Amino acid sequence: MPTPQELLEALKQVKYPGFSRDIVDFGLVKDILIGGAEVVVQLAPSTDSPETLTLLRQHVTAVLQSLVTVPIRVEMQRPAPVAAPPAPKQEIPGVQYIVAIASGKGGVGKSTVATNLAAARPIALQNYMKLRGRRRVRTWLAIHART
Repeated sequence: MPTPQELLEALKQVKYPGFSRDIVDFGLVKDILIGGAEVVVQLAPSTDSPETLTLLRQHVTAVLQSLVTVPIRVEMQRPAPVAAPPAPKQEIPGVQYIVAIASGKGGVGKSTVATNLAAARPIALQNYMKLRGRRRVRTWLAIHART
């Protein structure tokens, strides 16, 4: 009976359907288990396509049949579900620009920079809102520009 490493080397002959690279190079072979009654090859393809999965199963079985005398079982692990895209950012009503001013330490002039930026904008000083967060001493500035 060949070792799992020898079977892995043999699986380098199996090309991923539609590609020139083999399933070992793609990292699809997750484990090879050799028991007394059967050989189990665990694959983790990145597709759910029944045609591709059938072709993979057939090619793996064909390559390994010449090396082992026990039945070969090919297990396919389901691909991980794709995460949902992040929710779109919500607009702040009446706010056109948001400028973040941050520093990891205190006493570096974050509030001064925020005030100077607000004053430099061609809008009245009362049209800005300064939000100060105490988490790691960060200061945020939201400038309200009238449209």
